[in-house]
Amino acid sequence: MKSHSLFLKTTTIGVCAVFVLFGLLFATQLLTSERTRPFDWQTALFIAVIYITLFSGILIGGIIFKLLTNISTDQTFSDDSHHLVSYIRKVMIFLSISSFGILPKFYLLADADDAPGLMLLGLALVFLPFAGLVLMNVLIKILEEAIRLKKNDELTV
Repeated sequence: MKSHSLFLKTTTIGVCAVFVLFGLLFATQLLTSERTRPFDWQTALFIAVIYITLFSGILIGGIIFKLLTNISTDQTFSDDSHHLVSYIRKVMIFLSISSFGILPKFYLLADADDAPGLMLLGLALVFLPFAGLVLMNVLIKILEEAIRLKKNDELTV
């Protein structure tokens, strides 16, 4: 079990490193590219949403690392784990709401290219965090029930 936890921790660090690398590459591209026209508000909002998503992903990775530390110390069904999972849910709510910021840029691109499928792609990208949020809510309910059963079991022994 310890090797599995170590593998998951390493994977989490790797995913966070990829997020940091993507943010650095994106910033480098923004700063070094030639601008034929100034940024409009849709592009600025799109860039802000991308960075919010990157920072949220790094934050969630850090919380998952703490959660894996709890699991490796046999404190899976504790109030601390419940608090960490609830914090992930709060970050996912913020991420889900902020992801609506990409829709104006997708609308602008879909209108300019006369491609309504681009707007559907933007909507699909917006609803991906909502799917993760639903999964987090289900996992929180399962964790709450497991904590309740563990406390009930400890009282009967």
